[in-house]
Amino acid sequence: MLDAEIIAFNAEGRSDFGMLQARMHVGKPGTALLRTTPVQLTVFDVLHLEGQSLLDKTYDERREILEGLGLQGDHWSVPPAFVGGGQALLDATREQGLEGILAKRRNARYLPGKRSDSWLKVKHIRRTSAVIAGWKPGEGGRAGRIGSLLLGVQGPNGLEYAGHVGTGF
Repeated sequence: MLDAEIIAFNAEGRSDFGMLQARMHVGKPGTALLRTTPVQLTVFDVLHLEGQSLLDKTYDERREILEGLGLQGDHWSVPPAFVGGGQALLDATREQGLEGILAKRRNARYLPGKRSDSWLKVKHIRRTSAVIAGWKPGEGGRAGRIGSLLLGVQGPNGLEYAGHVGTGF
């Protein structure tokens, strides 16, 4: 039993949740979707192996077992783990435009279904100011109401369309 995540990668090789949404709930993707939105199973941890629970083993012990499984292929992989140098790693992921890092206590056991204080997700947060420039009408269950807000940001030639966001109204 593995702890893993399905990830879609954009043309630059970065994970892209927006792209993944195109593949969600698609039981049998067609050739075009497989080509434009490839996904990969990214395996982070191993929890059970050959009928034996590994939950009480440390992260280092589980990681050694995971790396010994040889889980590298066209559609699945085990990302590298780094020991130490957390700030340098965080800086490098920011420069590469990645989401952030997951820091784990190396002696920690796995607690299924719980957020443990032994794991810390450090995300890069990008912020900007935007102007609400309009709205689009809602569809389906939101018909007759605001569906999304249209946003603009200041560009070299004035206000530029930046996209739309759901309102949560």
